[in-house]
Amino acid sequence: MTSLLSEIGLNIQEAHAFSTADGFSLDVFVVDGWANEEIELLRNALEKEILKAKFLEDLADSKQCKRENT
Repeated sequence: MTSLLSEIGLNIQEAHAFSTADGFSLDVFVVDGWANEEIELLRNALEKEILKAKFLEDLADSKQCKRENT
């Protein structure tokens, strides 16, 4: 997550991580560096980077699976 924030130009000023007894976790970041006041643009930029990272992770997993099965 920290690299995703960096990719879109945000600087992490503070970070906190919390976990619950039922297995959930919450990461909270205080950032600066977002030039736009529009939160929706930030949300879209984060979603784009998360989807890109997820795609690359799935692709790597798929390649690893193929190697193990050959």
